[in-house]
Amino acid sequence: MRNARAEIDRHARWAPARDALWQLLDTHMHHDTRVAIVGAGNADDLPLTQIARRAREVTLLDLDPRDHNESPPTASPASCAVAST
Repeated sequence: MRNARAEIDRHARWAPARDALWQLLDTHMHHDTRVAIVGAGNADDLPLTQIARRAREVTLLDLDPRDHNESPPTASPASCAVAST
């Protein structure tokens, strides 16, 4: 798995991007918002903590055939994560 081989400080390096994105989202997200993030990847650049606190439901979708033995992308349970808050 590629994320397991990632640099240790990668999450910290993305902090400015997460902060800037939250400044944009903060004014548009209400407490009953349902959020779907397509192409979530490893989410280092996403303010997921803030999004999860604010949203009623968060759906992360990331399809990467390199992590699935070069098979074509499909929406399988292994490639999708859903969290309800």
